Amino acid sequence: GYVYAQNGEVLGGGFSKAHAEKIANLYKKAGATGTPVIGILDSLGARVGEGVGCLEGYAKLLSCVAGFSGVAPQVCVVAGNACGVVSSVASLCDVTFALKNACVSTLSPSVMSGKENSRLSGEKLIGAEHALESGIATKIVDEDELKANILKFLELTVVENEGEVSDENGNGDIAQGVNGLDLVKLVADNGEYFEMYEGYGKNVTTALIKLGGFKVGVASTSGKLSTKELKKIARFEQLLES
Repeated sequence: GYVYAQNGEVLGGGFSKAHAEKIANLYKKAGATGTPVIGILDSLGARVGEGVGCLEGYAKLLSCVAGFSGVAPQVCVVAGNACGVVSSVASLCDVTFALKNACVSTLSPSVMSGKENSRLSGEKLIGAEHALESGIATKIVDEDELKANILKFLELTVVENEGEVSDENGNGDIAQGVNGLDLVKLVADNGEYFEMYEGYGKNVTTALIKLGGFKVGVASTSGKLSTKELKKIARFEQLLES
């Protein structure tokens, strides 16, 4: 896969037109080979000295991310701050992992706190939990869990050696009265799954699994369906079609 990362320790990870050019070149190479792209975000926004040139860079970045949809899986990791326009990348990718100290917003944490006139810090208002509950983040993970989660997602989305049957625990008998996630575990080969958007629309469970060796997506309901649940299913279906 192809990976790009912002360095939050250099000028706050300030985004520039030059960054956009490098990332666009990476997407061009990934598109030519149908290779997954992983983006690691840690930026407080645009570099002030860039002026309007940075807007051109933002447009190029978002165009690359949106245009890559359906070509190969896109993974976003919010390793720190994803502030300003770059926060849209987290929403556009197929799966977004947020580390526990992550912040995702078009505004910086300090500006957000002032705008809301809140006693809570901006980090609390636009932190990882908020990203999870709003559907932007797929999962909140620790650093030592990140690699395993990325590999699990790619294993269940990148088509390779499809059809190799493996079901050691024999899920022929489906239990009665189980919740959505329990049902997913029972259906999946070896009970293994990767849940998508777990903090959003909680009356629906959406997950990637292997079923008889084939990679499939499953949506399981366990309560009343609201707008959030329907949006969650629609977003999941869009991922499966890509």
